[in-house]
Amino acid sequence: SSSSSSSSSSSSYDTSSSSGDASSSSSSYGYECEGFFVGNLYALTMFQALRRIWFHELLFRSRFATGDDAHRLVDMLGYLLLAFAASNVRPIDEVEAQIEEGDRIHSLQWFWIWVVALQAIWMLRYLELAFLGKSEAVRRFAAAFTVDEFFTMACWITSLVLVTVQDYRGEFIAAMFIGLLGGFASDARAFYRVVRYKLVRGPHLSKERRLIPMNITFAIYRLNEFMFLQLGETVLQLIIADLPNDEDTVRHWIVFSSGFVIVLCMLYTYSLTEPHHAEAHAFKRSELAGITYSFLFGLKAFAVLIVGVAVKIAIADVDAPADTSTAEKQRLELGIALAVCFGLQLLMTPLHVGIHRFYAALLRHRTRALMVGIRLALLFAIVIVCFADLMPASFTAIQAGLSVLEICLLHHQRSLEPSHVVIADAIRVSATSGGGQPIGWAEIISLAKTTQCTVQEAICHAAEASRATALKRRTADSHGESTRRSHRSALSPSASSLHHPRTTPRGCVPSVSHVPEDAPADENQVAPVPAKIESFSHSGAAAPATGTVGFGGGGGSGGSGGVAEGDGGDGAGDVHSPAQRLHTTAAITSARTRAAAWRTAHKQRARETREECLDEYLQHAI
Repeated sequence: SSSSSSSSSSSSYDTSSSSGDASSSSSSYGYECEGFFVGNLYALTMFQALRRIWFHELLFRSRFATGDDAHRLVDMLGYLLLAFAASNVRPIDEVEAQIEEGDRIHSLQWFWIWVVALQAIWMLRYLELAFLGKSEAVRRFAAAFTVDEFFTMACWITSLVLVTVQDYRGEFIAAMFIGLLGGFASDARAFYRVVRYKLVRGPHLSKERRLIPMNITFAIYRLNEFMFLQLGETVLQLIIADLPNDEDTVRHWIVFSSGFVIVLCMLYTYSLTEPHHAEAHAFKRSELAGITYSFLFGLKAFAVLIVGVAVKIAIADVDAPADTSTAEKQRLELGIALAVCFGLQLLMTPLHVGIHRFYAALLRHRTRALMVGIRLALLFAIVIVCFADLMPASFTAIQAGLSVLEICLLHHQRSLEPSHVVIADAIRVSATSGGGQPIGWAEIISLAKTTQCTVQEAICHAAEASRATALKRRTADSHGESTRRSHRSALSPSASSLHHPRTTPRGCVPSVSHVPEDAPADENQVAPVPAKIESFSHSGAAAPATGTVGFGGGGGSGGSGGVAEGDGGDGAGDVHSPAQRLHTTAAITSARTRAAAWRTAHKQRARETREECLDEYLQHAI
């Protein structure tokens, strides 16, 4: 948007000349079209540069925590420079006027100066980690990030140099293209690194040595904040719009209501179709999916922003004529941005489970494929209706209706659960491969209804429960087999003790070397006994054991392997009389009771430790 003081004929960037009617009607309110292509290129470049700086902070906060005063001062300096950069984002006609007047340093130059300074600060912060990081992974990750950001820095410095040239305005478009390339250079370099590791034969460094885990929950929270900021800006523009005259009240409220409905539809495509659980997000699935998702997220956020701009222009002059080229380009501003916003949902949602797996269900279910086909047809209709000569009120009302229809089809598609079935299949496979039982769809739906959570969250909870059950079952099986063998050998004389009654001292010594945290308490099993209470020998010394529970005779020759027989030893103990057997049973019962008490206290301490660590981590994250 530009002020009425600048006419479209004076702009060398304008790709389409406005008619006299359009100029008079638009300048009555103070808006003119400076060119569809150049204006959007300028807006996208400015937006992507600032979003890249914001994304630097997201990536840094989700991996590292700094709380000293020096780094706090650096943070505040970065916020100040970001405010300086944003304050120099001016309408394109003002930038043109400043260049024509020969200002020494115009607003676009100041913008790139502050952005380059911000980029330098973040590169220095990662360079600090590259030299002073405490682990090899931190140093390698920070060094690779610094190298990748050199491409962005080079592009933005080139843009700064090009916008400084005042004798040839064609450099402006080149500067915008190069600045836009710099905004996506980091994503391109990250994509290149992932593909290189897949295509080039190894051996490669392991991920543990070159990557730092990301707090996906924190990243999802910040991404939601950013998207809601763009949606809220559109609603704010509707609220602060000037009220029209009495004869324009109806058209004004039609545009107002239509714009609000469009915002709700865009909110639905993001908030209710994107996972809010880290286990189901693209960042968790793979590196390539996470990089692609971040790239598409930036495009969708920009599309939402442009929809807000288009709605603001529409509500500014609800009686604008519909048969001018300027009006057509303003309609395209809303239509194309809205189609991009809805279309990206078809690409972003499958990234969380895999595009191939997501759309494979469409080949097996015609109804689901029909829903997606109709949605694609509606996207074309949203763009085609822009070429009809419609006034702002009628046009926004039609776009709101098409948006509602798009959301209804999306909701019906979700009710058919094509994506959720694929998600359940994927997690069912992962749970089964981990030893768990396959997760049934009926159980997932029941869990979602019982806990009042989304289907994706119910799937994640069910998968975690299945994996935990499988781990507990495996631990119980291995532990139970070991203890049962030990119990049998302790209560019956072995061959070695019968043939050599005097070579092994009589006695029964339970000993423990390892106690799993989640060992089950089974009444039919001998409970694990901690090393501190392994002193139930009534003759002979304690035998060291390497299993869960071992019973060894005197001299310690029968503890190896966690069973009474040992590995070639004769330390099963010599138990003959009923009194000795009764004493052994009493010792085992006492050991089981003490072990149960110890295990309960151990779990309580572990739970308190986890809670303390979580509180400390949340404080650092906040």
